[in-house]
Amino acid sequence: MAYRKRKIILFFSLVALVSAALVVSFLSFQPQTEPTIREVKIGGQILKAEIASRPYSQYLGLSGRENLAVNSAMLFLFSDARQRYFVMRGMEFPLDIIFLNNHKILNISFATPPAGDGPEILYASAGPADAVLEVNAGFAKEVNLGVGDYVSY
Repeated sequence: MAYRKRKIILFFSLVALVSAALVVSFLSFQPQTEPTIREVKIGGQILKAEIASRPYSQYLGLSGRENLAVNSAMLFLFSDARQRYFVMRGMEFPLDIIFLNNHKILNISFATPPAGDGPEILYASAGPADAVLEVNAGFAKEVNLGVGDYVSY
């Protein structure tokens, strides 16, 4: 009888542990209710950037939106610096994708076109990147951005 009781307790403990792990995983993949906005200074301009720092917001990015307001951006912040790959999945408008490491521009993918639901083109960082800034297409050329330029956020 004691053996069976221990088995039942062990079973329910295991179920509780797995359930807790699933809840934590699920919550970390959910969108934030209010987007965090941060000022980004780049090329003599100040942009209002929506922050994407959680897996869900990083996966979604700007996809599904009709446009990006003038002087706006999305800033992807990562906890480590490594090779980054971006796609234009579900996008409605072109972007400049600016890859950053330690607040400096590594490389820029200019005027990346929307790619629908099955994107085939990968836009890659030129080295380890700890952040990526997405802006309206043409912005990077308009303000004359280049590799090594400093970005404050």
